[in-house]
Amino acid sequence: MSTLETSGPQRVPELWFEDANVIFQAGQKLFRVHRSILSARSPIFNDMFSVPQPAAETQSGTINNDCECIHLPDSEVDVYYFFLAIFDASFFEGPPSTPFLGILISILRLSTKYEVAFLKRRAVSHLNALFPPDRHAMQASLKTLFIKFGIQDNKTKLMLLEIMALATAAETRWLIPGAFFITAQIPLPTLFRHASWKKMTKTFQERFLISREAYMDEWHTSGAWIASIPTGSCTTPKCCRTKQRFWVKQTLEAGPIFFTKLLADDGPVWKDYSTDFCEECLWKSKSGVIAAVNNIWDGYPRLLGLPSWDVLMKEKAAFERS
Repeated sequence: MSTLETSGPQRVPELWFEDANVIFQAGQKLFRVHRSILSARSPIFNDMFSVPQPAAETQSGTINNDCECIHLPDSEVDVYYFFLAIFDASFFEGPPSTPFLGILISILRLSTKYEVAFLKRRAVSHLNALFPPDRHAMQASLKTLFIKFGIQDNKTKLMLLEIMALATAAETRWLIPGAFFITAQIPLPTLFRHASWKKMTKTFQERFLISREAYMDEWHTSGAWIASIPTGSCTTPKCCRTKQRFWVKQTLEAGPIFFTKLLADDGPVWKDYSTDFCEECLWKSKSGVIAAVNNIWDGYPRLLGLPSWDVLMKEKAAFERS
């Protein structure tokens, strides 16, 4: 194999169709695909093809007059997943299949940019299942995120920053709160060092940090009920006071992580944190936690600079009807 062949852009075998008539280059990858299919799927590509493009040059240096050559500014990974979703019907199916988050992000990004409506709707349908604007549905979804997508590690959590940024461009704002639930747990030093954060716009970074601060303040304020433990009718004040201190420690140290655990699975989590209370303090603490979770959830969109849950639900319904 010659030096020219190994050092230049490389064909992607599964997206190189010999009878196709347009070659795209993204990064160091080449994709030979059918312009008629892209024109039918995307008004952006349809307009792009109306502008004369240079003939493609083969790897041996000869000119191929049967193919146009178009350079795309998008990442080769994004283009790979995007074109696979268009040219291979089995690659990106709708729910209940569960594609990787990276694939979802790539397809949502380019289907929004190039206005491929059916792919955008399919990507959003997957994200709707993961980040629903409904508390009870969100409980089930958080379990899926933790179990199926391994969302516990910070690297995976950081991918959700891109979903938050894309949700605004894609006019799917109801996805933002669910993604923020997870990303708010990332320690700031980890966040600031990561490439995903650095490539976000300054506007996004500022809005995220302001929302995160408001969320932390809301969580700490909502825990004011803990000061009433032990209650006046407590039967085991020493034990309940010890447990109360434990709750304070968890609230201050774990913050939104603890809230997310309660929201995701309040049964087992509550059992872990409710032992050692007398009956009176148990009732008071449980009612306090329920009220705190409800208050945070109800006012949550406001903390992110978004409209109410009702408005977000209407936006979601309108998108699904369109």
